[in-house]
Amino acid sequence: MTHEQAPWEAGWGAAVACTAALVVLIFAPSFAGGDVRSLVMAAFSGVCHQMPSRSPHVGGIQLAVCDRCLGIYLALAAAATIYPLARFVDDPLGRHAGLAILIGVLVPGADWVVDVLGLWSNTPASRLMTGAVFGVVAGYYFTGGLVGLIDGNRDGREET
Repeated sequence: MTHEQAPWEAGWGAAVACTAALVVLIFAPSFAGGDVRSLVMAAFSGVCHQMPSRSPHVGGIQLAVCDRCLGIYLALAAAATIYPLARFVDDPLGRHAGLAILIGVLVPGADWVVDVLGLWSNTPASRLMTGAVFGVVAGYYFTGGLVGLIDGNRDGREET
């Protein structure tokens, strides 16, 4: 780390790299050969149901995750990427982390529940967007946590 680099930049870079790698892996089945495709699909099967009818396809080939999980992972990467611009909300989001996480979980949960109860049929777009709500919240806290871990600062905020 150079003396010109902000204390949090190494952690931020690691978060961006990790989340970008996940996004690349999610799209890999559409571009990779059979063995790699099978390996990636198997790796994500532990965290996603991968139902073909609820999963996006590229070039006729199913991605490694469903619509909602795609929203989560894309927003996770987006939140990590724009983390430096969101640092001004560190204090309020630190004080209200429980509420932010609850909202992040309730939004996609509500979309799922209303569909299960037959009150409304969710769509690929609603699953993608509600997953993104959780992904933004998770991405913000993941990045802050990684910044703190790598930089030796427990809460990820710069010390004054």
